[in-house]
Amino acid sequence: MSFYYEHEMNLKEIAMVFELTEARVSQIHKKAISTLNQKLADWQSA
Repeated sequence: MSFYYEHEMNLKEIAMVFELTEARVSQIHKKAISTLNQKLADWQSA
């Protein structure tokens, strides 16, 4: 997440750093966003 948001790297650049496909980096990013959204929703309803 920090590579994308703090370092302003695109998914292709991140994929090269971690030796993954761009599609896999996209999947990981999507899952992280989903998890954060769920935790935020849980926190707001508590």
